[in-house]
Amino acid sequence: MLMAAAGPLLPAGLRTTGLAVLQTAQALARFAGSLMFGSAWTLWGPGAALGLAAAGLLLSLTVVAVLGGARAERAS
Repeated sequence: MLMAAAGPLLPAGLRTTGLAVLQTAQALARFAGSLMFGSAWTLWGPGAALGLAAAGLLLSLTVVAVLGGARAERAS
């Protein structure tokens, strides 16, 4: 989905390179997230790690809801 959304935004001459950079950044972000979650699990245990992950997800959803609402209002 990300590749389909980003493809039309990139210049035709740099589309392949741009998509490769985007995929690399996504893979590195997933790797960093895995390392952080694994560290939290090891240091604080499964309950705290899952609680922290749930809190982060809730925070992310709240930010998207607020910014998405602001974007929708500007588009109208």
